Amino acid sequence: MPFPVPDEQRGFLGYEAVDGAVRSQNGQFACSLSAPAVLAWNRQALAAQGYEHNARESSEALGVFVKPGSSVTVAVQALEEKKGAMVFVNRIEGGDR
Repeated sequence: MPFPVPDEQRGFLGYEAVDGAVRSQNGQFACSLSAPAVLAWNRQALAAQGYEHNARESSEALGVFVKPGSSVTVAVQALEEKKGAMVFVNRIEGGDR
C-alpha cells in the first residue's frame, strides 16, 4: 500500500489516478479504532516515513502530513452505532505543493 494502514482496518478499497506529473493514491476503510486513535496512529506511522504533521492545516477530523514532493491527508468520521471510524486517505506526489 502507498500509505500505512492500521491492522484494525476492514473493507479496504484503494484506487489510483495519474494526471501528467501528479499521482494520487486513495484508500478508504472502516477501522475499529476511534477517530482520534486513527489520527494518532497515522501521526506516528507517517512520521516514521519522514512526513511532518501540519498542525495548522489539521483538525479533529483531518490530519495533514507533508514531506518534500508528497502529501498525505487522513480524514476520519466516527461511527456512532458500532464504534470505530471510517477513514479516507489521500496521498499526492509530484506537482506543486
